[in-house]
Amino acid sequence: MNRSRYYTAKKELTPSLAAVEEIEPTSALYVDAQFMKAIILYRAGKIQESTELMVKVLALLEQKAPDSELKSVAALTLARQQFQQAQYKEAFQTYLKVSKNNPLWTQAMMEQAWTQIVTEDYEGASGNMYSLHTDFFKNAFAPESYIVRAVGYLNLCQFGDGAKAVYSLHHRYSPMKDMLEQYQNKNKTEMNYYDTVRNFFQNKDTKVIDGLHRNFIYELARHP
Repeated sequence: MNRSRYYTAKKELTPSLAAVEEIEPTSALYVDAQFMKAIILYRAGKIQESTELMVKVLALLEQKAPDSELKSVAALTLARQQFQQAQYKEAFQTYLKVSKNNPLWTQAMMEQAWTQIVTEDYEGASGNMYSLHTDFFKNAFAPESYIVRAVGYLNLCQFGDGAKAVYSLHHRYSPMKDMLEQYQNKNKTEMNYYDTVRNFFQNKDTKVIDGLHRNFIYELARHP
């Protein structure tokens, strides 16, 4: 696995693929290796082959490790592959397999709503995004959800509701956008970003750290 990751990082896909194929089905790393293989195949342009393997990987994870981090990652990855291939109904169902206890769930729900948009289930897409705007998700960083909601309303000819969604997006995130631009202008090195994330974990009760809101730093930390 380490050899495969090494070659993948160097964009040498042939030795990377050869490395994961050495891992036997009896190994505790077998499912991880198959997930890695699916990623390598995708990067090599073998999208259909990668998708078929990812289906098998997700099935194995649902059976052996339904609460694992990898299961949610595999579900999100497979759903994106299906969406890319215009398999929207399949993608919709796969997004539902991302665990609600996983930090990826909010992102999965926004992407799932796009499958509803392209299949013309505008009411469903808008309704699902409305649930993300309740107090329960007040600390989530999800500006895209307002875009989905607005697009849904516009296609339903509910222009007033669409305008309200855009206004809500502007009202909630414009100040944060200004803070992000100021932060980016002041912090020019990678270490500045790592320091901010470190401060985030060390000051758990502080809402604004280094000029950034906690909910954005949380997303930043999840996407290194």
